[in-house]
Amino acid sequence: MVSGHRRLRACQLAGIQTIPTIVRNLDRDEAIIAMVDANLKREVISPMEKARAYQMKTEAMRRKVGRRSKEEIASGEKPLTADEELARQTGESVATVQRYKTLNKLVPEMQELVDTRQVPMNTGADIAQLEPEKQRELADAIQNGAKVPTGAEVKEMKERSKGSTMTATTIGQSVAPTVEQSVAPTVQ
Repeated sequence: MVSGHRRLRACQLAGIQTIPTIVRNLDRDEAIIAMVDANLKREVISPMEKARAYQMKTEAMRRKVGRRSKEEIASGEKPLTADEELARQTGESVATVQRYKTLNKLVPEMQELVDTRQVPMNTGADIAQLEPEKQRELADAIQNGAKVPTGAEVKEMKERSKGSTMTATTIGQSVAPTVEQSVAPTVQ
């Protein structure tokens, strides 16, 4: 079954015995594309589900295209890349498609923070450029109350990590919550 799992489950729960179906012969890549298309139509889809779906679909699309024919080459038309085609199909920009796909480079702890929307998708894509160890340290700091870094702060962290000057301590200092020094008056 490529798609329709929720409809099947709903029919089972409702006691419906016969379900209309369409049977098609699909190769693996056609099945992946059909499955992803069906899942992307859901009302609620998490950022990481979308990231994995975009990755799966573009990989399947690349395998399906293969080499261009002589006629295609002679026409002079430049074919769309898989990312461009997916962007056209979804109505998103190519950059947005690519940023979602970049989320797949996040460690599981950081993926969870993106899925629970504690870390915005764009910031998550920036964090994905850090080494896995640094991502884990940053995720730990955020889970322990640190503020989520801005894109500029993540870029600074990336630069510091190249020079080996970024440690768990410096990550914690970079995203430490700002604490108000004012003391509330006590009531007696």
